Amino acid sequence: MSDHNSNDKRPAHTNPSGMTSSHRAPHYDSIPSCFLRRMGLRFQLGDDTHGRGNRMKAYSDDGRYDIDALRDRYNHAMDHLIALREGTKMDDHIGAVAWFLAFAAEAEELGVDWKAVLATRTPENEIAYRKAACVQSERRFPTDPNRIHELAAQIINRDNLVGLGQPGWTDNLNRPDPDTAAPILHATTEDSGGGISIVGGGN
Repeated sequence: MSDHNSNDKRPAHTNPSGMTSSHRAPHYDSIPSCFLRRMGLRFQLGDDTHGRGNRMKAYSDDGRYDIDALRDRYNHAMDHLIALREGTKMDDHIGAVAWFLAFAAEAEELGVDWKAVLATRTPENEIAYRKAACVQSERRFPTDPNRIHELAAQIINRDNLVGLGQPGWTDNLNRPDPDTAAPILHATTEDSGGGISIVGGGN
């Protein structure tokens, strides 16, 4: 971040020629043009696909933010880094990660604490965090099954399947849908964290 202060008129930086300036600017000239170009192309792709400024929908005027959208962008960036490591060429992974870094920097400027966003909490603490800091979705449940087990319970209850998340629920649940007699969901506990892993679904 620049130390520029327009109200401070004292020379803060002297160049080799003796010419002074109010502050020493960041070295934008050291950023490779190819990096800026690939990041710019990624922004262009996003604007063409989702509409210009789509990322700003993640924030509300009262300082809240869409935690699912932020986590999703982080996870997408990690996917691209893994693909880059594996040498896949189906997408511009560097451009995609560059877009995320710009997005993440802007999010911090808007007050987002990435450590808090990416933290794994107990279900109770996750619910409290969402109520305090996050844009509340119109959906009845959040979209992150790895961080809050109530999600799996509500999905199952929605499909007329009961038991998960309640006293006496089984470790492996694969009950048929009453209408189709076909399995829709398979959920299992994780021994290390007690969470739910959703590993199957319906049509």
